[in-house]
Amino acid sequence: MTDAPDDQREDIEPAEPVTENTAPADVAPDGGRSTAPAEPDLEELLAEYDAARSQPTEQQQPFDVDALMERDNAAARTEQMTGLEQREAAIERALLQQQEAERVKFETESFIKFAAEGQAELADKHLPPNYLENYLLAAAAKDSRVLWLWNHRNNPQLSPQTRAQIAGQLRAVRDRGVAEARHLPDPIATADRDAVVAAMRGASGPVGPEPAPAFGHMTDKELNAYSRRQFGFEAI
Repeated sequence: MTDAPDDQREDIEPAEPVTENTAPADVAPDGGRSTAPAEPDLEELLAEYDAARSQPTEQQQPFDVDALMERDNAAARTEQMTGLEQREAAIERALLQQQEAERVKFETESFIKFAAEGQAELADKHLPPNYLENYLLAAAAKDSRVLWLWNHRNNPQLSPQTRAQIAGQLRAVRDRGVAEARHLPDPIATADRDAVVAAMRGASGPVGPEPAPAFGHMTDKELNAYSRRQFGFEAI
């Protein structure tokens, strides 16, 4: 190998000595740029910690007695309103129950009076006093239109003419019950007739057999008479 000319050696700078772990901080061992973040300084960490502590939290809010009193008052008002609403609901339920009880009482009395008006026409039939009530209840159970007529007889949403027609149809149902009752046999007259028939049958019925004679107490004359009557000869 031959040495390079002097004019060429002047352009060559001496290389820096290479030692282990002498790579620049921003150069990765493989020759690329390092991506690892720089470690924070201790003073920066302390400053960040102090800043975090200085921020107010919910527990670190300044003491304010007015705010605390207002919070308690708001909770008390909410509880009071809840209690009032519950009492109002209880009162409303009680009123509804009372109104329903009064309605049922009115309907019951009206029905009894309506049936009694027709029952009065059957006074001579000696029928049970609630005969027509049972008839109307049976009619309503058999025909739902009868029940509808009764429930809407006083409906204020219907015109007066319609309510009058409903009342007329209800009376027609009652009159039909009265007419059917007139064709029923009178229970008292029937009982009297049955008693008379039984008495007449008892009076004209066949005579039963005579009781056995007491032969030990008969005289000879009585025994012969009995023997002649029963057997055609005298026993003694």
